[in-house]
Amino acid sequence: FLLDRGCVRIAHLAGVATSPLAVERMEGFLETAGDRAGGVETGDFSPVSGYDAMKRLLRAGPPPDGLFAANDQMAVGALQALEEAGLRVPDDIRVMGFDDTFVASLVRPTLGTVHAPKLRLGVRAARRLLRRIEGDDSPAAHELLPHDIVDRESTGNRLPGERDMTAW
Repeated sequence: FLLDRGCVRIAHLAGVATSPLAVERMEGFLETAGDRAGGVETGDFSPVSGYDAMKRLLRAGPPPDGLFAANDQMAVGALQALEEAGLRVPDDIRVMGFDDTFVASLVRPTLGTVHAPKLRLGVRAARRLLRRIEGDDSPAAHELLPHDIVDRESTGNRLPGERDMTAW
């Protein structure tokens, strides 16, 4: 998504290495970003760790023009660090979180994020558990549910070259 928005150097704020979700998100980021990956820093999924990780990224070299955080909380911390550094979101750097928590629509700029289908995930997990309880001992299958992108102010809200129709 950030690549489609024109980002050429995208950094990642990863979660703790002991979290399978964090590892999968980081691997997905690295695979997708490829040679446009602009550094990875880790945190513990909290806003403070996102703030600290963003500060480390900014000290490490030129700022990226895109940032993908492992969750919305870390992205919120990163937004604060970016503001303190004098960088404008999304003009200087586009920021995207993950989870689509309530805070994503409350911060300014509003946070673009990946919406995980938590209700569907929970329902499928509960069904699997019930089948296990009822004696189904078939091997567990890895299942990936589609996620949606929630485009908000921090990601630019529109593709490069698109006209702002609200100005007309």
